[in-house]
Amino acid sequence: MRLVEKETFYHITRENRWNTNPRFEKGKTYKIGEKFNPFRQYFDNIDFQVAGEFIDHHYLRYIEDSHKMRRELVFEEVRRELYPDYPSRYTCLWLLPHNYEAIEDWWRMFGNKGQILKLNVTGKIHETSEAHLKLGYFNLKEERERAIKYWDGKPEGKYKYDEFLFEGSITVEEVYTIEQLRALL
Repeated sequence: MRLVEKETFYHITRENRWNTNPRFEKGKTYKIGEKFNPFRQYFDNIDFQVAGEFIDHHYLRYIEDSHKMRRELVFEEVRRELYPDYPSRYTCLWLLPHNYEAIEDWWRMFGNKGQILKLNVTGKIHETSEAHLKLGYFNLKEERERAIKYWDGKPEGKYKYDEFLFEGSITVEEVYTIEQLRALL
């Protein structure tokens, strides 16, 4: 983890099943880290009740969401125990570096939808690899080992670090479509 002051990062905002918050607006400043982010809020409101016949895609989403929730609980437990000053996955904002290739990769992963925000940030940031987050059937010991590697910041992805967790103050400098950003970079 490191402290940042007035550094430029990017964030992809999109509409999805867990993000019901209003969009960030250009020129406004926001405090990140004081309340649950949309990803964490989703797990408070998820309905795990299944009635009637299982429909394959609903069943698969149920299994995926259950695995994500379990993973997030283990990762947060490890963070609180061993890395209490680090930004929490429960309250952070995920950022991207000023790296066009990384922005393009995440844009594609997010389904080519949303907006790209150019941010000026001051606060604390944890740089790590999202490769440690893969879902699967891990026992608790293995899940905890993955969490420790994640919080240690061990790179395993395409880039040295490909996930940036941030808590602090952000100011939205620009709001881009992917086409606008491509024209600039």
